[in-house]
Amino acid sequence: MAYEIMFRCPDPSIISARRMKYPRMFAIVRFVFSLCLLGLLQSKGFAQSSRVDAIVRIKEHPMGAEMVQITMTKPGYPEEVLRKQIAELGVQLQSDPRGLVVKRIMVRPGEPGYLRADFAMDHLIEPNAVRIWAVLKSLVGNAEPHQVRFVTCMLEGVEPNQELVRVYRKAGVVNGVGRAFTSPRGIEYQIELLSQDPKVVDFPERYTPSGPSQEVERGREVAVGASPMLIIGLFAVAGLALGALVYLLLLRSGPKARS
Repeated sequence: MAYEIMFRCPDPSIISARRMKYPRMFAIVRFVFSLCLLGLLQSKGFAQSSRVDAIVRIKEHPMGAEMVQITMTKPGYPEEVLRKQIAELGVQLQSDPRGLVVKRIMVRPGEPGYLRADFAMDHLIEPNAVRIWAVLKSLVGNAEPHQVRFVTCMLEGVEPNQELVRVYRKAGVVNGVGRAFTSPRGIEYQIELLSQDPKVVDFPERYTPSGPSQEVERGREVAVGASPMLIIGLFAVAGLALGALVYLLLLRSGPKARS
């Protein structure tokens, strides 16, 4: 004798009957699932573009130069182009890069991999001044396929305050949104470069009132980004809520067996 558990989606009349029988349960499950989904969508990580051309990590050092790491995510990005961009960053900040190491990170055998540069540089982070504009000016201006349009800039060790910029938009030039993290302490900016002209590309060092073609928001309201553990927790709760909802929809008098 063989037994087979049959799972079938109930027809609308069964769903309606279950709702009538468990109205509070359906309302609670739906509320919890909606709340978790809203929390996930409002954590900036779900609103960002999936495309990133360059990842820039700047670590503040209290006793000396900032430690900088630039990763170009486009496979096969030329080393000479990245070195030229780092040299231009030094020109913008009037500080020569020190200890420059450029290497290619291989992901899969036979593929060109990602290019990464590590070095130290002065004047990127100072009290109430973060010079993201210098990074952006050094990255723009290349022709395709080496054009940089989407940049993630992470400032490690920097706390949000009212002098820092949370949102900066300049029509036809740049869109930038920042979010703060408490563990580890820092700020991450997601920036879209709408222009490749280094003469017009900019980003405020500190908060200043908006101009006629600009939108600027100050920093104390920097959205605190969801930590990985919080996101995992929201996924788990949302999954449980969804599972409970599906269970209620599929609930019958019991599994059927047939010989």
